Order: sequence, then C-alpha cells, then structure tokens
Amino acid sequence: MRDSLPSAALAELSRAVLKNFKKSFFPALPAVKCAMAYMPVQSEVATSGIISFLLSRGIKIFLPCVRGDEISPARYTKGCKMTKGAFNIKEPSGGKGCRINSIGLVIVPGIAFDRRGNRIGFGKGFYDRFLKKLPENSIKAGVCLESQIVPSNPGERHDIKMDYIITEKAVIKI
Repeated sequence: MRDSLPSAALAELSRAVLKNFKKSFFPALPAVKCAMAYMPVQSEVATSGIISFLLSRGIKIFLPCVRGDEISPARYTKGCKMTKGAFNIKEPSGGKGCRINSIGLVIVPGIAFDRRGNRIGFGKGFYDRFLKKLPENSIKAGVCLESQIVPSNPGERHDIKMDYIITEKAVIKI
C-alpha cells in the first residue's frame, strides 16, 4: 500500500509525521545528546526533517551502517559525504562511530507496527540485534504511516518492542 503512494503524497505524509514528532513527541522526550535516525529506502517515511530538527537542537545524529550482520552507528553532519552502503542505503562516508550507550533515541523504520510496540522489519534482524545493545533507558521510536499500523503482530522472542510509534495522525506511547 505504501509503495503505491505517489511521491508527492508520501512527502506530504512525511511532513505530517514530522509535525507530530515536533509538537507531540519531542517536547515529552527526556534530554538526549545523541540520536540515531535512518535514511529512507523505497517508500519509507522521509526522515530528513526529523534529522534537521534534531541537529538544530544540538543533538548529534548517527545513521546506521551495515557491517556484516550488524549495524554500526556513523556520525552524520549536515553536508557530509554520503555513499551507498549495504542494500543501497545511504550512509555517512567515513563517519565516526560512537559508543552505543551514548544513544538516547533511535528512530526505527519498519514495514508494520502494532499498538503494543511490536515491529515487522525486513526479516534480517539488523535492528533487533542493534536495539538489544542499547541501554534500557534509550527510547525506541518507530516511524511509519498510519496505514502501517496492524491490529496484531505476535512478534518473536528476539524482537525488540518500540517505546513509541509516530505516524502522520498520532504519537502512540506504548
């Protein structure tokens, strides 16, 4: 369904997600110094607005770089050189890493989410393995369109639940 959206409609919905992020989610967020976001592929919600907003608040941004079977966070700065990494996903070229325990917020993509925080990804487990390494107080926020919220996703034992889900219509606290 998401893939069938015209690019202009996806851009408009992504702006609505950003609006909810700024007005309903961010003000309630505890102070964080470092956050990890993602570069969208295919028809994922655009994150450039979220990244710019966080940077304007002095928050250091990291993007995922796939190395083997693991995600490594690499520092993103405005205007930094980007290259295509695994799965043709843009990542900072030569971006410095960070200690995972310094990341206070992770913006997570997904194919589908349910209202209990369960997430369906692309099935390789990259995010679940990464999220498992975070400190317990790091906030995991799934970003998606309302049409990606499903009634139920039983999840699997290794799946890591989201703390929030942010759509164009709502911020869902789990």
